[in-house]
Amino acid sequence: MKNLKHFILGFVTATFLLATVIGVSASGLVKDITAKISYEIRTVLDGEEFSPKDTDGTELEPIIYNGRTYLPVRSLCNALGLSVGWQNNTKTIILSTKPNTNYEDTIVTINGENKITLGEINLYLAQIKAQYESYFGANVWEQTTEDGKSIAQIAKDNALSSVQSSNIIASVAKQKGLKLSNEQQKGIDTKVNKFMSTYNKEGASKNGITSEIVKKTMVNQKLVELLFNKIMENYTADEDKLNSILNKNIQYKGYQENGYEYYAKKVRARHILIKTVDASNQPLSESKKAEAKKEAEKILAKAKAGKDFVALAKEYSQDPGSKDNGGEYTFSRGKMVPEFEEAAFNLKPGEISKIVETVYGYHIIKLEEVIEPTEEDIKAIKEREAHIKEQAIEELKKQAFNKKVEEWIADYKIEINDKIWNNVKITELEL
Repeated sequence: MKNLKHFILGFVTATFLLATVIGVSASGLVKDITAKISYEIRTVLDGEEFSPKDTDGTELEPIIYNGRTYLPVRSLCNALGLSVGWQNNTKTIILSTKPNTNYEDTIVTINGENKITLGEINLYLAQIKAQYESYFGANVWEQTTEDGKSIAQIAKDNALSSVQSSNIIASVAKQKGLKLSNEQQKGIDTKVNKFMSTYNKEGASKNGITSEIVKKTMVNQKLVELLFNKIMENYTADEDKLNSILNKNIQYKGYQENGYEYYAKKVRARHILIKTVDASNQPLSESKKAEAKKEAEKILAKAKAGKDFVALAKEYSQDPGSKDNGGEYTFSRGKMVPEFEEAAFNLKPGEISKIVETVYGYHIIKLEEVIEPTEEDIKAIKEREAHIKEQAIEELKKQAFNKKVEEWIADYKIEINDKIWNNVKITELEL
């Protein structure tokens, strides 16, 4: 029939007239329906006649209002595959061609008691979606891994695994008598309010993310932290495992092999850069690169001939970070690209290098002075070394804790509502 959308809105408004409807929204229909308006209403759906029925299977009588006949709104919408919802706070009927998602539906049941809803998992999915897109771009969901698994499926798996683990570990923490202090509870309440105030309200509503869900998630995370600290408080790292991690750290290994002074010593040097990359850091063509090298050779000849290096740097250098101060940098080892660093530390004060090539281009370097390390410099290196070791120990603690988590999870019965979960699409979440 003509103007089907207006017909739908018409009987919707009449049906809910006593509820004081102040707004009705619809997003279109995907199925064809022909309805003849008369005292005896007849409905044809996709070419076949049907009768709308109530949830108990009984046939529903048409509604007569001001001499006109209307079908019951929810039954007709269900028959059409059109989702219908009622938003009580705004007195609005929400119609959509998308499935009528109930975010309170249980997706995961743990030990038959702990129920994880779709809204709770959507909180994890929304955070993962934001992270993935910020790192890899919005088209990341079109990508697949080498084994053919979609990034979207990996993200879903991560969310499901994380929400299960968080709930189980929090449950173990409670069993061990751990609970949040009043101060910790207040801190979480503040964080929840801040999160909900900065989160896209429309997106949160459409994803089923409520302040209650956010609070439950934050409480679980805090319980995980408390349990980790309790279980690992007397942890002692295995020396062999610790050394295995530390030996893979180039910086730490360098401290052991070369000593603290080697890395604490600094040089003050100047350089002139002629780039071999464009504004987007893409390599220049071979011909352009050859021109850049000729330019660098001419500048080097002037520097070797005694021309003022500061003046040459200000005139010719293409390094915006040092051009205006005569190309000067003061640095210790590990701060510059390897070729530049090696050349600078191998010069004597007042000496000018040959042309040094790095990923940025051609450099001409002049060493001004060598700065011997102070006690504070040595202390800073030792603190950096200690921090690397602490991180390695922390990594081993997490590995040990994760093994315990695997043991705990094995003792829990996890049931997943695949019928709903398989239809969840991370790309449809609104942030």
